[in-house]
Amino acid sequence: MSRGRILVVDDEPDMLENCRRLLAAEGYSCWTLGEPLGFHELFHEVRPDALLLDLRMPAVSGLSILAAALAEDPALPVVVITAYASIASAVQAMREGAFDYLAKPFTGDQLVVAVDRAARYRGLTLENRALRERVDRGAPDDDIVGSSPAFV
Repeated sequence: MSRGRILVVDDEPDMLENCRRLLAAEGYSCWTLGEPLGFHELFHEVRPDALLLDLRMPAVSGLSILAAALAEDPALPVVVITAYASIASAVQAMREGAFDYLAKPFTGDQLVVAVDRAARYRGLTLENRALRERVDRGAPDDDIVGSSPAFV
């Protein structure tokens, strides 16, 4: 059973393969995309639980993909990865909605911790949404046991 669906967008083939291999070993289903121009199609097909996204790519800005992903799914945790780490780019990415920020090169452990945090956040967000919808619908709580007239 998969721990979640992860989409990795990066123009470096070695980075894509390493992320795919490490995340698959941790039980995640992982899709990779080396050409960011195909992002929308794959995003809609996969419906990822988390997105790993390179900040700088030749064809498209990572920040524009971040904005597009969050426009489609505002609760999606996006982990920005970059070889050009700076405080300014980290602040900008976080202001624009990134969940986390990793500077390349990062270790396998750092990657797994960031993805685990993102996947847990996603799970809690979806659970919270489902519970709020249940409360809004006025659905009865099946966990209450009793036959008192006050409960009926």
